[in-house]
Amino acid sequence: MLYRVSAQYGRGGETFIAEFSMREDASHFIGMKRERDHQMKVQVIYKLYEGMDVLDTFNDEDGGTGRVAAPASGSATAAGTGERFSPSPFNTAPRPVGMPQNWKPAEKDEKERK
Repeated sequence: MLYRVSAQYGRGGETFIAEFSMREDASHFIGMKRERDHQMKVQVIYKLYEGMDVLDTFNDEDGGTGRVAAPASGSATAAGTGERFSPSPFNTAPRPVGMPQNWKPAEKDEKERK
């Protein structure tokens, strides 16, 4: 079998970092990486895949010894959290200093120019 290890830092994307032919080698590799990350105080989620299936998920939230089972689906975990997407009614786009709120000329300005 082919075992693949992925890492996910913070809110970033998941990146495959290693491939192994034996599960013990992959588990040992994850253990070494987790020890190093714990010393550097970096929070990383490691996932162990067998082909395309997630076997284990290793999370460092509880001091470097945490191991949590992989969720069945992404929608099931988000359903109970109460988090919903609601865009802000305010215009939050960053602008350079001095740039006007509305860069299009108003209708009356267009009529005055003609």
